[in-house]
Amino acid sequence: ADFSFLRARGLRGLLGFLRATAAAPDDSRLLLFRHSQSIPDLQVIPVLFQNSLHQPKDPAVTLDHIFGVEPAKITSPSTDSEIALALRVLEGCCLLYSRCTALAHKYKAVQVLLNILASRGPTEQGVCLDALISLMLDSPSNQIDFEEYSGLEKVAELLKDVQVEEHIRLKCGE
Repeated sequence: ADFSFLRARGLRGLLGFLRATAAAPDDSRLLLFRHSQSIPDLQVIPVLFQNSLHQPKDPAVTLDHIFGVEPAKITSPSTDSEIALALRVLEGCCLLYSRCTALAHKYKAVQVLLNILASRGPTEQGVCLDALISLMLDSPSNQIDFEEYSGLEKVAELLKDVQVEEHIRLKCGE
């Protein structure tokens, strides 16, 4: 969707499905989720990184859309709550199905998450730390990326920063 509130609504629906899948007494929902993630058109991870977790470069401001014939396409940037929801969905996908961590690696997930950790507020930082752990669980390629992008140093910087909220510092210590 082009607007953040619509993307957030979809993410809440996905998160509800993932929670129900994790809590289901039988494995039928889990098998359905895993099977759906083998079909490219139904994969969750690419959609997350192409939309909600997409970090656009600063576009050059031009007036071409005003003077041109074609109308400009308006897309709202991701809000803080949308990013937090997207990170929770990413975390859930990685915990439920290990192939999601491999797919996230293709989208440079560790680098994206470390950028979010360094540039966003405490709500996103807490969720981001949880998502980082689930992303690196049983994934050597993501663990190598974490080392390559100096993830430990970035987490240590947050831990040492006295202006960072206490619960974020505790998560960093974990």
